[in-house]
Amino acid sequence: MKVKKVTSSLYFIQLISSLIGVILLFIPAINPSRISGLIGKNLSIFTSGFFYSRLTQNFGRAFSKGWVGTMTTQVLFLSSMIVCIGFILCAVGGCLSPGCLKMKKQGNILNVVGTVLALIGAYGIRWAQIDIKGTSNPDKVQPMESNALLIFIVLAVLILLTSIFLLILLPKPDKNEKYEMETKYKLFLLIMPFLILCFVFSYLPLFGWRYAFFDYKAGDSLSLDKFVGFKWFTYLFQNKSTRGDIVRVLRNTLAMSGLGLATSWCAMAFAIFLCEIKSLRLRRFIQTITTIPNFISWVLVFAVAFSIFSTDGFLSSILIKLGVIDNGVNYLMSNNHMWLKMLAWGMWKGLGWSAIIYVAAISGIDQQLYEAATVDGAGR
Repeated sequence: MKVKKVTSSLYFIQLISSLIGVILLFIPAINPSRISGLIGKNLSIFTSGFFYSRLTQNFGRAFSKGWVGTMTTQVLFLSSMIVCIGFILCAVGGCLSPGCLKMKKQGNILNVVGTVLALIGAYGIRWAQIDIKGTSNPDKVQPMESNALLIFIVLAVLILLTSIFLLILLPKPDKNEKYEMETKYKLFLLIMPFLILCFVFSYLPLFGWRYAFFDYKAGDSLSLDKFVGFKWFTYLFQNKSTRGDIVRVLRNTLAMSGLGLATSWCAMAFAIFLCEIKSLRLRRFIQTITTIPNFISWVLVFAVAFSIFSTDGFLSSILIKLGVIDNGVNYLMSNNHMWLKMLAWGMWKGLGWSAIIYVAAISGIDQQLYEAATVDGAGR
């Protein structure tokens, strides 16, 4: 029991360290590769290690004048890449930890390899830091020494030590043991890539919100003396027309959301309608026609709307020929019933696609239930 508690604690430290290390790869503020003021502030170590042109885009004059050697930036680039690969291997090793003993062993070996690579990369970055300090023009090159490198070294050492201890403490796996993992962990690992993509492209950019609270100009650094709090937000409420725009936008948003919730049952009703059609060909035809609009972009949807409801559109032309109106009318220019118009276009575009889920659920109902209901005298 004591060994199990110790291994659980070690795995917890290992996984947390790996997670923090992988996250820090994408944060520009903690970039140990920024050893010079010529390296952009918005570069993360991941960008520094996989995009050499981004790393050296401001070094053109320094290279031509001989202030910085290309070998220094090349070592920095390769070392950053090695650090990234090392922590990615640690993340893969952590993903194997919930599996059987064989997978745990493989994961710990990957962790050891990854941390050794990360430490080698850290040494290369440190070498580049020392080398760039010897530049002949420090005022232009602006050598820097970041404490972020120490953070990566500490994380790598933690992962390395825990992995070695786990390799010693865990019993040897049976040679005939299969690579197996509990279903719940398999499902979690399957969703992990999508969680990572969601974090990188949806949540990580939110870090840029901090600029809204500073008197920031392009190229400046953020500091407390430039902190202005909610100054820029107050401009939205200082002008009467701006306040009116905010209220109108919020009202339209809430109204459209409310209408969407109120009509959410339409997809279910349409699915029931489809299932009641006895002719299979007719059902497939209707389902195809109502599903196709979902794959049409909103730009084309409104292009169709203009071709139908504009002054020279299909509807106005028909009404003029029938003598109902004398001149064409642009129905889309009117503010009347705008919420309903937008709702109608949205339902036309998404109703068929939304109904597919309900159709699949209805199709999955056991036919014996229908037969039993018929015997019991249940109607439609």
